[in-house]
Amino acid sequence: MLSPIFLSVALQWKKSSPKLTGGYSSLLGFIKMIGNESVTQRINQIETILLNYKFRFSCENELQTGIENVLQISNIEYVREKSISKRDRPDFIIDGIAVEIKIKGSLSTAIRQVARYASHDDIRAVLVIGTPFWILRIPKRLHEKEILSIRLIGSLL
Repeated sequence: MLSPIFLSVALQWKKSSPKLTGGYSSLLGFIKMIGNESVTQRINQIETILLNYKFRFSCENELQTGIENVLQISNIEYVREKSISKRDRPDFIIDGIAVEIKIKGSLSTAIRQVARYASHDDIRAVLVIGTPFWILRIPKRLHEKEILSIRLIGSLL
């Protein structure tokens, strides 16, 4: 769902743009571009905040708790372990961004999970955070949504 501000900007842009061609699809493309830009900015903000911390953990749940503490300290609103379908429950959802934490498992399993999350209309992007060597090999786009991976190398020391 687009905020009234995005819709207002898009409508003003349409009225003031004499070179606009393609009608409704061009307007939707512009709205999508604005939405994706804000998703990218939000993901970058989360990444910047998280990379300022080192996490000590021995299991995925401890890393999740550490990340949750950082989100709380940083006043970032989130929902933890919200079901988005019978099968899918990201570790966190932040502004429509599904956040999945990984400290073990396989690349193929992670890609399937991330692809399922990205297939949901309510999910705007997916952020994968963890320690496996393969985490940076997760595709950058799935189902036309941005996917970002953050490897927490400093936490391994």
